[in-house]
This record gives sequence, C-alpha cells and structure tokens, in this order.
Amino acid sequence: MQSDKVKITVQLEGIRDFLVEIDPSRKREVLKAQETVNSMVKSWSAANSSWTPLEVMGRVAFRLAQVYEQLNKVDENLRSLLESSQQELDKIILGMKP
Repeated sequence: MQSDKVKITVQLEGIRDFLVEIDPSRKREVLKAQETVNSMVKSWSAANSSWTPLEVMGRVAFRLAQVYEQLNKVDENLRSLLESSQQELDKIILGMKP
C-alpha cells in the first residue's frame, strides 16, 4: 500500500513560497533543507551586503551543488571500495576449499 503524499509549503528567503508534494517520511528532511538554505542566505547576505538577493541565492545554489557533487564522488568511491572488497573476499573464500 502506497503512503499518501503530503503537501508542504517551502518558504525560502528572497523567493516566492512554493508547494512540494512528498512522502510523509521525508517531511523532516524537507524542513531541514529549508532551514539550511535560509540560514545560508541570511548569513551570506549579512556578510556580503553588496550582493543582490539573486546573487546570494545563486551562490547558495552553487555551493549546495558543489556539496552534492562531492557527496556523489564519495558515494562512487565507497561503491567501488565495497565492490573490490567483495571480490577480494570471494577470492579468499573460494580459495579456501577443503
């Protein structure tokens, strides 16, 4: 049975609110993401008063994209390590025939 989706209004600094439809189990994740973006926008705006709201949001988006790519690389490296470890374990186990 598929769980019902819930609608959440996302409120980000400097842009119009928008609705997202998510699985209820992801509500905390979405609210934390909203909090993270708003915190970054507020602190970067305060530290760089010459930046326009669009520049701030663009820089926040770019930084979050960098983090996303870094995490993808970590994931790729971990998957590769797990795969090579599995192959090594298979060789050890299969090589230990009685």
